[in-house]
Amino acid sequence: MLIALLVLATMLGPLAMSSFIPAIPAIQQGFGVPTTTAQLTLTVSVLSMALSSLIYGTLADRYGRRPVLLGGVALAIAGSVICAVAGSVWLVIVGRALQAAGAIAGLVLSRVIVRDVYGDERSASVLAYVTAAMAVAPMLGPLAGGYLIDYFGWRSVFVAVAVLASLLLGLLLVRLRETHPGPGGTSGRLLPGREYAALLGRFAFLRYAIYGAAMQGTFMAFIAGAPYVATQVFALSASAYGWHFIVCPIGYLTGSVIAGRFGGRFEREPLLHAGGLLTVVICAVALWLALRPGFTPMQFFVPVGVLSCVIGIVFPSAQVGVLVSGGELSGSASGLFSFIQLALGAALAQLVGALLEHGPAAVTAVMAAVAVVGFGVLLLRPKPAALPLPSAESGG
Repeated sequence: MLIALLVLATMLGPLAMSSFIPAIPAIQQGFGVPTTTAQLTLTVSVLSMALSSLIYGTLADRYGRRPVLLGGVALAIAGSVICAVAGSVWLVIVGRALQAAGAIAGLVLSRVIVRDVYGDERSASVLAYVTAAMAVAPMLGPLAGGYLIDYFGWRSVFVAVAVLASLLLGLLLVRLRETHPGPGGTSGRLLPGREYAALLGRFAFLRYAIYGAAMQGTFMAFIAGAPYVATQVFALSASAYGWHFIVCPIGYLTGSVIAGRFGGRFEREPLLHAGGLLTVVICAVALWLALRPGFTPMQFFVPVGVLSCVIGIVFPSAQVGVLVSGGELSGSASGLFSFIQLALGAALAQLVGALLEHGPAAVTAVMAAVAVVGFGVLLLRPKPAALPLPSAESGG
């Protein structure tokens, strides 16, 4: 039941985002606003998710996981209701920011709760099943959102999310117990924001966080450029793009299942090194294919499907590394990691957007560069602490 609850909580954020995106053109038409204004419903919500991730991490260490997760889901319900009844696009933007801020709580706190309950040894396997929700939601969200918009209008998407979030809130209230009550010692020792300063001073945390963010960043770079490449370079229709893109979430889901079944049999460091090396190789192959004549859509999408499988296998272990290195600040570590992921993803999306005139090679080149950086950071190891010299008093 706990794993099922955490899977549902993790799905809330990606599901709210992926089901809402098809509604952006309808929102623009409904309020008669420019495209740039309607697009703010997406960009503001991404910023809201990044900033709220930091807040959730600190609050979870101070006051416990359960009240913070419940508050986040309640905020997502409130934001969904505001969007559903909004009389202006600006109110939709505000509501969408609140919805996104609340929905991301499940993603941030679920992995912390998993570590609280299952410890360092089993967390990677359990997290693999929980984070598989990140692959399922992008498959279900656009399909469900599209049908709702076609038959009931764009407001129905927010009504549906409000209903689902309300059901989740009821389940959490009844079945979720506190896994870490947030002892006062942590909040007494550190002032607000000092948790993140402490984590940024830990090399082990930065090593795992940058590696994990870079692994996901290769996929984010692809997502940023894939629609343009599919429609402008390969002249695919929107539905054809969707059918080609589906290999990516299927690959991620497959990797997550593999990690859940066999992840506990492998040590963290060798698994992460193998994943980092494979990511570099796959991205290099994708770049090589993009530079060859006769480049086809399958040559563009299939390597990323394989890459998604690799990410699904190793990403849970990277998350465990982040939480373990966070120590007593595991909640803050999860929040800061989410912030780094979102910030890097946004930066890569802007970079790819600026380079799209160079075609598929620009997308795959950015993917390869990010993969090399991630693997290079993983290869760095902290220097072992120097042993103290024996003193004369000790007889050395």
